[in-house]
Amino acid sequence: VALKSAGFLYPTADNTSSQSQRVANRLALVLFDSLPSDRWLRRAAERNELRTENQIRAYAERFVGDQRVRAKTRDFLHSWLNLEHISDISKHAEKYPGFNEEIVDDLRKSLDRFLEHIVWSDESDYRQFFLSETRFTTLRLGEYYGKEWAAGGKEGLVPIQSDKAVGLLHHPYLLSGLAYHDSTSPIHRGVFLIRFMLGRVLRPPSEAFTPLSPDLHPDLTTRERVDLQTSPDSCQVCHKKINSLGFALENWDAVGKWRENEGKKAVDTSGSYIAKDGTEVKFLDSRDLAKYLAESEDAQRAFVSRAFQHFVKQPAAAYGADTLDELTRYFRENECNVKKLLVEIAVVATRPAWNES
Repeated sequence: VALKSAGFLYPTADNTSSQSQRVANRLALVLFDSLPSDRWLRRAAERNELRTENQIRAYAERFVGDQRVRAKTRDFLHSWLNLEHISDISKHAEKYPGFNEEIVDDLRKSLDRFLEHIVWSDESDYRQFFLSETRFTTLRLGEYYGKEWAAGGKEGLVPIQSDKAVGLLHHPYLLSGLAYHDSTSPIHRGVFLIRFMLGRVLRPPSEAFTPLSPDLHPDLTTRERVDLQTSPDSCQVCHKKINSLGFALENWDAVGKWRENEGKKAVDTSGSYIAKDGTEVKFLDSRDLAKYLAESEDAQRAFVSRAFQHFVKQPAAAYGADTLDELTRYFRENECNVKKLLVEIAVVATRPAWNES
């Protein structure tokens, strides 16, 4: 009966309810994906205490640390990083001995703990996703990845033992998930960066793509093989954007270990990106790229857009042509604080109920 009720099926078809009740309905949908069940929210609706923006903001701030919001935020971060498409990571046993299911499980948990650590810290600074010099490790990861993860035999949150890696961009779970069974994949990594990190649109490839086998071109690096295969003009329309981002991560092999050479050649990690405003940004390596993603308005806007879509289940444009611009500006002015962004999204999503003429 409950699943067939109008209140469950059409929670925002509540024109006969009080303004506070309508706001409460929308707050619960945005933050919890449910109807108002919390006694504080129900009481606020009954007392008609959700009539002004300040009142609504106060209640959103009260609930932003709720376990239900934390769970929904974790799902959002997984969507932002496209982790649902990284389901089964396995590697060539001879090329990458010791990389097994236990390592993958530790890496998955390490990345999750890192994401939650950044979001629920006092600063909740989005930029630290890319700039943080800490990571969560285990003894098993320390043994497999060496001194950069060993941290003197400690487990948990530790300083990164290297000046080469920072933040999630260098996390082996992400790097290995965006690689082939036996080699890296600058194309997968580049597509991920341009679509998910920078929020750009790519047209579908005009034909099926099978990467050139390293065995057929043993004298070429991965970068050289990709350049060769995507050199036709019909490919370059997109691959000029994709490749130059993916190449920046070529210092990291198919399991996320550092390398300076591929075969007998030095790895070339130089790349570039043309921002939406037409500015060309050049990278020497993945640390340059990480610094750019931390401060880039393109990247921050993409993060805000995906957050709004995930929590509200509608694009920001559905709430006004300038909504995404306003939210991005708010995000940047507030030190890229993720928790404050979630509160602001909840406030904006309730506007139809409290900002009536």
